[in-house]
Amino acid sequence: MPFADLRAFRPDAVRREAPHWPTPDSTEFVRCFGRVKERGKGSGHRLVWEDEHFYVDARRALSISPKDNLPKDWTCAFRRLLSDSQACIRFEIGFHIPPAAASLPVLKTIAKVLNLTCTVRSEKKPRKLLQTGKALAALYARSTTPRGAKLSGDEVAIGKPSILVQFTGLDNAAMPQYADFDSDHVSFVHTELGGVSLSVWLTDESFGDPRAVRTVLLRLSAEHQCLKYVLRDIAAGGIDTSASSAKAGALQKYLGLSSRTLSKESRFGIDQTDLVRLTQTYNTLCGGPELVLLQQQLAEIRPQIRDNLLNIVTEGNSQSPPGKVDGPDFQWHGEDFGETELQAFGHKGRQPIDVAWIAEVNKDLCPAVCLIKIPAIGRTATGFLIGKDLVLTNHHVVAFTPQDDISANLSGMELYFTRSNSPARGFKLLPPSGGITPIVAYSVMTEKDFVLLRVSEAVSEVLSISPFPCSATARPVRSQSINILQHPNGEPLQISIDENGVSNVYPDAGTVQYISITQDGSSGSPCIDGDRRLVAIHHAMKGTPFGSIREGILMSAIYPEIAAFCTSSGVS
Repeated sequence: MPFADLRAFRPDAVRREAPHWPTPDSTEFVRCFGRVKERGKGSGHRLVWEDEHFYVDARRALSISPKDNLPKDWTCAFRRLLSDSQACIRFEIGFHIPPAAASLPVLKTIAKVLNLTCTVRSEKKPRKLLQTGKALAALYARSTTPRGAKLSGDEVAIGKPSILVQFTGLDNAAMPQYADFDSDHVSFVHTELGGVSLSVWLTDESFGDPRAVRTVLLRLSAEHQCLKYVLRDIAAGGIDTSASSAKAGALQKYLGLSSRTLSKESRFGIDQTDLVRLTQTYNTLCGGPELVLLQQQLAEIRPQIRDNLLNIVTEGNSQSPPGKVDGPDFQWHGEDFGETELQAFGHKGRQPIDVAWIAEVNKDLCPAVCLIKIPAIGRTATGFLIGKDLVLTNHHVVAFTPQDDISANLSGMELYFTRSNSPARGFKLLPPSGGITPIVAYSVMTEKDFVLLRVSEAVSEVLSISPFPCSATARPVRSQSINILQHPNGEPLQISIDENGVSNVYPDAGTVQYISITQDGSSGSPCIDGDRRLVAIHHAMKGTPFGSIREGILMSAIYPEIAAFCTSSGVS
């Protein structure tokens, strides 16, 4: 739980200067929280931030209610208060859950922890752990204010909680399959519980030294959110940025250090790039009219510090959540997403993939998938060959908004079959002539959302590739695999493999809904099942408070409208 102590820079605010961060004495303490302690040497390396070597043992500030004892074998490992000596404060509470006790799916385990009943010191009313942030921030403000000094109540701001789950090898738990960001050793989910927005990070032993990972990840989150509230206070005029201010030096030092922290590419050998990007994505530092005010207030800050700071703000504002929206909107028909699909976290994990299956997909199907580019509007998508000169994709690829000029989009479209023997060879659509257009068949975005396009050349013959076989009978099955061949964000061809991806199939609506990973640019991608049959065309995804959801159009719904063209092209 990160706090921003704005008293560090407000002109008339006062606070106790003990403990003497960043290197306090072991005899010092924070009233109502506890005494200063020094971290153990651990693996022997020194931490980058000097202040990270010391913390306040904060068990006195928060107690877990006796009537809600921890589940058997769970241990509350620590309760700590840390400070950067200026404005960045965080309260950390850690739990150790033995592998044998970790029987719940990960999200349910997290919810169980956050719903533990706790009591903040000086309060009689217990509350859930998730809801203790405001009370802990208020307790910290009172405990670090000289006796007799008055508080207005806004001196210490509470940021968004961050959850870090660190798996060990004994957990036998794979990284989550359904996340906003997912790599081999770290996953990220932006979610909410009880109306509180959360950032959830999950790592395994291969991501880095556990202590270093905790330090980097939790410090980054706290620094980013603390900076947000400091900038907000500057914009509102609460902090005096003039060179004559008594706290001008401390402010400039903090802004400089914070900027460097949030722009550094790696620490302890841990790549921070994605960590910083995702932190920025879901927590804007400053924007809109407030940004204009901030720029005015920063006039007297040293130019280099000001420029670096505003670059970070601008970069953060340019980020968009992964998988937030791509394609048309749709309604999720399955059960509650958070309670059903995401409970696969840590419960099943990724299954091994048959190498022969991958080889067959790569040899027989991948060459027929194409990257679609419409350079004039910067749009990319995916399509695939179903006849010697016929490409199938989504209709919204060429007509997504009322402002789309369909004729211009079609005439400017470029097709690249990147897994063929001529990956850089571009193809154009058949130019309109004598009333003939490149559109062979279509259904608009609000219906079946497909368009069948004729290319100006016989692609299958030019590139010696086989089109996708199509049929009206191939259909996905609930809780079975759906695998998507795609060019996400215009990147090289990728395949999203999910052995348990199908949420449900809706033949009457002609749709299938699933959780397999896609991104912008995946519209029009062929969806295949475990038998390598074409079962759907991916056409939409959107973000929810619990992750991203996807929908495709069933090939069994599209096939009757394109069967004649498939047959004439020699496709069964």
